[in-house]
Amino acid sequence: MNGGREPLDVPENPPPMFGKVILVLLAVFLAVLFLGVAAPNEQILHLLIWGWLKFLSRTIPKITWNWDLVGMALLCLAALLGLTHGFLRWLTAQIAMSRSKAWFWPWRFTWCGTLSTGVLFLVGMAAGGIVHQAGWIASSPESLYERKRGMGDMSELRQFHLDLIMAMNECNSDLQETRRELEESQSRQRLQSKRSRDMERITCLVIVDPSRRIVGAILFHRVRSGPASSRDVFYLNGSDYEWFTFPDLAALIRKHEGQLVAL
Repeated sequence: MNGGREPLDVPENPPPMFGKVILVLLAVFLAVLFLGVAAPNEQILHLLIWGWLKFLSRTIPKITWNWDLVGMALLCLAALLGLTHGFLRWLTAQIAMSRSKAWFWPWRFTWCGTLSTGVLFLVGMAAGGIVHQAGWIASSPESLYERKRGMGDMSELRQFHLDLIMAMNECNSDLQETRRELEESQSRQRLQSKRSRDMERITCLVIVDPSRRIVGAILFHRVRSGPASSRDVFYLNGSDYEWFTFPDLAALIRKHEGQLVAL
């Protein structure tokens, strides 16, 4: 007798989720593939499908592990899992006993809850990153999309600026290390795209402080492939950047006289 109480409903076989997750991931991959094929710029296709592989190949070899923190994290995770599982097992056992049932909280439920919590943290960080990038794009004075004939001069300067920023971040803006990292990155791009390196077509004058750390740069093409425009010179100063014409180049060089180093 259970005093007229309803029996405890316990899912014996929870619905399989692994297959559904695989189907969702496959659908997302096919959607990205279709978007890349339909895009007019083949560079968009390459970045959407293979950009994350290039990021991993560049980043993973440079990861360093703090094994003290890793061990402490594993120890805390094991303690949290054990205490949580023990409490839930005791709680469900008391509920089952009050309903004349014999059932205990299984370990797979604890693992599923832990993994779900981790996924929620990852989703939160991803959402924060999306909001940050969306705000940065919305506040940028530049247009979201510009139609160019192939790889235009302005696009090359912008891409070289991004490569320079990545090299600076990897090397803490040290002049010699940044130069070496940028040359290696340009060499890898040349092998992958089978075209001349941007460093062979672009003049890069970096602005250094007294400690020989890069704080800015002046970028322009050695030989222009088109008529003069208002975006022939890319000027980076700290976190701010501007576009200038070639007649303004002499004034920029005079402004940073004694601080410029050619890469």
